[in-house]
Amino acid sequence: MDSTNTLDLISVSVGEKEVSANALLAAAYPVMAFARKDADTTALTWGYYGVPRWKINGVAVSKANSSILLTASLTRYLSVDRTLAVSEASTAFAPDKLALYKIVTGSATITSHEDHRDPHHINRFLYGRFTLAMADANQTLTYEQAMCESMELTGALTALRDVIVPLVPRDWKIYANTSGGHGVRVIAASGTGITIADGKRAIVECDGTNIVRITADV
Repeated sequence: MDSTNTLDLISVSVGEKEVSANALLAAAYPVMAFARKDADTTALTWGYYGVPRWKINGVAVSKANSSILLTASLTRYLSVDRTLAVSEASTAFAPDKLALYKIVTGSATITSHEDHRDPHHINRFLYGRFTLAMADANQTLTYEQAMCESMELTGALTALRDVIVPLVPRDWKIYANTSGGHGVRVIAASGTGITIADGKRAIVECDGTNIVRITADV
């Protein structure tokens, strides 16, 4: 935190300190996703905070505060999958899930825990891929679609059709799962675009002016 603070800090002279504290916690709630919820953690029950919404494959998914009953007398690896279902494992964090906590349990209580929630891992976990039906027409990506890293375009096309992406520095993996022999052009509202042939895949990037190739069609 910088020496110049822009937060509404709590001081001795401030009245209703709980109001200020609750407002600060509410503002920080998104970064508390799946954090340990002390009030609901007792004996072998592990309570955790949910998440207001995560965008997974361009779709907003939310999770309410909840809890899970842990197995006794073992080391447990708590993870969450892409449906936001939380589960435990006995030997390691599942490679297809997001690691949350490594927890050691006794016969009737939780004896210790490690927080394994990593911002970089969250980014990898939330990798977005969606399928877009071209409907034989130009299509403009929504915000949620544009924030995904990968897209599959489908449909029978009677002419070259455009997928219009934001004119901001970003890259996408494109699968033109289309037919008709025209391909699909990835282009922004201005500048030049890149055409990907039917049945081919490519990585393209917006450099802020044009859409450029990172790879050839494969």
